[in-house]
Amino acid sequence: MSRDDEIIKKMRFVPGMGDHYFVYKGQLVWFSRRERQVTNWSSKTGYSETIVLRTKAGSKILDDIMEDARTLQIEERRKQVTVYVPGERGGWTVACKKPKRPLRSLCTRDNQLEDLTTDMQLFLDGKEWYSERGLPYRRGYLLHGEPGCGKSSLIFAMAGHFSLNICCLNVTDPEMSDNKLMALMRKVPSRSIVLLEDVDCLLPETGQDDKKKGKGKISFSAVLNTIDGVSAGEGRFLFMTTNHIDKLSPALIRPGRADIQYEVKLSSKKQLFDMYKMFFPTESEDLAEKFSSSLPVDKIAPAAVQGHLLMYRNSAEKAIEFAQDLVKEKVEKPIETEEKKEVVVEEKVEEKPETKLVTMLKNAAQGLAEGLVLYEKERTREMEKEKMKDEVKSITTAA
Repeated sequence: MSRDDEIIKKMRFVPGMGDHYFVYKGQLVWFSRRERQVTNWSSKTGYSETIVLRTKAGSKILDDIMEDARTLQIEERRKQVTVYVPGERGGWTVACKKPKRPLRSLCTRDNQLEDLTTDMQLFLDGKEWYSERGLPYRRGYLLHGEPGCGKSSLIFAMAGHFSLNICCLNVTDPEMSDNKLMALMRKVPSRSIVLLEDVDCLLPETGQDDKKKGKGKISFSAVLNTIDGVSAGEGRFLFMTTNHIDKLSPALIRPGRADIQYEVKLSSKKQLFDMYKMFFPTESEDLAEKFSSSLPVDKIAPAAVQGHLLMYRNSAEKAIEFAQDLVKEKVEKPIETEEKKEVVVEEKVEEKPETKLVTMLKNAAQGLAEGLVLYEKERTREMEKEKMKDEVKSITTAA
């Protein structure tokens, strides 16, 4: 597809405000679109939009329109993942639609992909089971680990696999408030994942007051209540990600809010092998083994390995030949940087070898010297005053 074709494909025409008509399957349909300003209970102004379809009495064309629209939406959901963000009018708005990512494109470790897929499927199939036992029908996950290990990629692939929406929630947004957050969580679209990324940057750290606000304008207690409070919505997944699990409050990650925790680690040997085979499926397993053996285990993030393989995607041999460049950049260089920091600290310590007693004596001597200087200045000033008095006295006597 050419660039011009791609631009044209993204264009779409929608009816403006007012009255229109169109012919659908040979029948005339009147279309009315209206927008009015409304004020909610908190005195905030918003907009309400109404769409009305009319046709002649006895016609079944409106049923056909609704059914066809539903079918089109289902087909679209099978191909794409819809990403929502908070809108200007208090609800969710579509940010983008992305092609699904197949699960086979993920190279995870410790059967995490299989375990997560099984657990999510069990939840989706268990609505009646939850209801019979009086349990809230919602499920929460916490993915933690170093940057670049694939936390967001795993969530996006899960959304595509189960045909779920993703609702991205940024609670540090300056426009976000406790009331708006609660309203958004009540309006989460059906079959959705609510995503809170880098949650360690959003909320108070361990040991802090639950009512304290994080970097945004919402309180920590409001976040907890929207996750599993009385007014919390049901039938949705919650995914939280963090690079620093030690900074999180235990109240946030207890069962019921984060039912399952997965540590997404740095690349294992099997991951390195699988990633190489994914990029070069026609190459022999011996080359994949050679590549996985040329890199240290549990030292490099999968994102860095993927970037390296993308750079040499046209040459399987060069991907192996220049693998040590990746080691120098992502493993050895950070170590050298840390060593330099340690050397600097040691040098600063060695610059002051004096003992505490010697330091006290030096400070005392310096204070004494400064006192002597002040004494000499004061003595000189007094002598000048006396000399001036004598001169004035002699002049007076002579007169």
